[in-house]
Amino acid sequence: MDTLVNILLVGAGGYGASYVKELMSITDKAVRFVAVIDPYLTDVALIECLKGRGVQVFSRIEEFRETGQVIDLTIVASPIHTHYMYVTDALNHSSHVLCEKPVVFDTEQFNELVRLEKMRQRFVAVGFQQCFDSDVQILKKDIATGVFGKPLRMKALRMMRRGDQYYSRNNWAGKRFYDGSAVFDSPVSNSCAHQLQTMLYLLGKTQRESVGVKHLEGNVYRAREGLEMFDAAALRVESTIDVPIYFYTALCIEEKKIGPMAELVFEKATVQYDGENFISLWDDGKKTLYERDEDASSMKKLYDCITAVRNNDTPCCVLNSVKSHMDVVIALQDIEVQTVASVDYLTDTGERVQVIPGGIDQFEDAYKQWSMPNIENISGNA
Repeated sequence: MDTLVNILLVGAGGYGASYVKELMSITDKAVRFVAVIDPYLTDVALIECLKGRGVQVFSRIEEFRETGQVIDLTIVASPIHTHYMYVTDALNHSSHVLCEKPVVFDTEQFNELVRLEKMRQRFVAVGFQQCFDSDVQILKKDIATGVFGKPLRMKALRMMRRGDQYYSRNNWAGKRFYDGSAVFDSPVSNSCAHQLQTMLYLLGKTQRESVGVKHLEGNVYRAREGLEMFDAAALRVESTIDVPIYFYTALCIEEKKIGPMAELVFEKATVQYDGENFISLWDDGKKTLYERDEDASSMKKLYDCITAVRNNDTPCCVLNSVKSHMDVVIALQDIEVQTVASVDYLTDTGERVQVIPGGIDQFEDAYKQWSMPNIENISGNA
């Protein structure tokens, strides 16, 4: 009989709603959705639905702790600036954690979480779902065992259109700090972060390790008026194994999305990603397709964590797996943001998006050439 896993969800709005839906659909009677913590949950119908299924609802974590209930896995899907508080609370109550990305952007806080993780003998998994995919796991093993020879360079591009609705959805979108905590919200840190994290992760020596960061350079741009952070970036990360990683991303575009796409170059083969599959192209013309499990979903991370709790194991993407991504985001704060001339673009729904004229072509050309984009309409620096 499977070991009982009691689950607590922190944050039921935004992406947290996806966890609510998934947890409510689990038929495994040995997985018990115990409670939700959310100070801003006002959806009466949802609250009644949760309570009708035996899920308790609390506005404060302290109220839940007073019940004395034991939790095996805490899912933290609350706003970024609250992650540290909820993750430390969970660890101090001997619960494993699945925290949505990003965890924190503070080195001291990160180190404290690593210390607590070790001391409490509990894992802190991080919700970069692509890292959990079976194709990425197999590809990572092939890279680590030298199937393709020495890695030479990597690049990825991911652009998504984001406008007024995106930046008004909460109080911290596009902010540097919120409520005293670093959120550094940008396409590199949050909305398009998966492609950068995956490249760093693939170069890590072990299943739960990413490659280290030696140096960062590049250009970051601000097209949206009043934005504290930036909405476009082209980066070159020099890894600790001397493999350069290029990353191109933007939210200030007219098209709904471009990418994700990636190219990973090795001595014996090139691995390409078309947004669906990784395909290795060998020098002799042979091709190898890396396929995900047919039933794979963005919630594979949840089920992997449940399995890890039961087996007294550790999931593939944990704190040590995402440290390099955090290091890149923190280092980015030392790169001067360039304000670019932008134009208002209205979507078919009437939403306003501020875009860099010709920005897409310039980013795509830079991606093809492994270089920095040539953005000429700079109106000033931040």
